[in-house]
Amino acid sequence: MNNQQQNSNNYGYPQQPSTRKSLYLIAYIFNLICTVILGILIIPLLWCIPATIASKRAYNECDTPQEVSHIGLGVVSLLLVSGIGGVFILVASATKPEPVIVYQQNQSSDFNSPNDANSNGR
Repeated sequence: MNNQQQNSNNYGYPQQPSTRKSLYLIAYIFNLICTVILGILIIPLLWCIPATIASKRAYNECDTPQEVSHIGLGVVSLLLVSGIGGVFILVASATKPEPVIVYQQNQSSDFNSPNDANSNGR
């Protein structure tokens, strides 16, 4: 392996997953365990299975352009499936970095501000 390849992949070591991705994985595991435990009752499976599948999808979408907010999933998991899993999903959703939009003002010389028109003595 040459030096360029070693530098591009962190000296041959695999990169660690992000903290948010780890939080989603832990939440998925807790939701899966609670779904299996609640499997002895038929009615709770109606909301446990979809919430568990959604938490797995949230884990797969983490750090991709297709990722959306999962606050609703966190609340549903918190109330209906696993309290710990729901808290992990809410924390992971709250720590999502939002894109920063920078507004750049046009600095062209053709644009005169209203104060410039008043400064001509009129």
